[in-house]
Amino acid sequence: MKKAIIFCHGSLVHPEKVLTYINQGDFIICANGGINHALRLKLIPKIIIGDHDSFPIRLKNKLKDSSVKFIKYSTDKDQTDSELAIDYAIKKDFKNILVFGAFGTRLDHSFANLLLLTCLKYKTAKIVYIHGYQEIFIIKSQHTIKGKKNDLLSLIPLKDDCLGVITKGLKWPLKNSVLSFGKTRGISNVFIQEKVEIKVKKGLLLTIHTRI
Repeated sequence: MKKAIIFCHGSLVHPEKVLTYINQGDFIICANGGINHALRLKLIPKIIIGDHDSFPIRLKNKLKDSSVKFIKYSTDKDQTDSELAIDYAIKKDFKNILVFGAFGTRLDHSFANLLLLTCLKYKTAKIVYIHGYQEIFIIKSQHTIKGKKNDLLSLIPLKDDCLGVITKGLKWPLKNSVLSFGKTRGISNVFIQEKVEIKVKKGLLLTIHTRI
């Protein structure tokens, strides 16, 4: 399935892994300075979006004769460049969106990007943040995750308690359990088979799959 690939301006951990997620024909969007990551990987985006405050002029000159579309916003805006990039992908009706470089040294941006996953306006798409060997996304009802034995899986309640949580394929299974908001019970579970099933009756589960 064709998907949107977004590069933000945070840290690109294990860049050699990034290309394994990208297929020919995927739609590449760069949020402002995320263009540095794309060009490092020899990828030319379709769209560069943001206020361009961290976009080097030399790169703009380099790309001016290409087919890249520049969408510029004022620095006095109410959304981060990352949010603008995800909004663009949603408006273009992408149902599968992978985001790289969402986390870095700016804790405020990192935390805000995590919380973007809870926005109702994104409910039509599956948005996954890739950070090195970690895949980060939200589970709202049920989901099957493919991995390898000994992979790690953390389930973290967002907004409120998660009720009726059921897991299969993990070392410490949950059986109609409550994961309480602000508690750490769901951290660092372990794959014991290559397919893990997760269900939640109520709540939003921030899911972090660490591939070993």
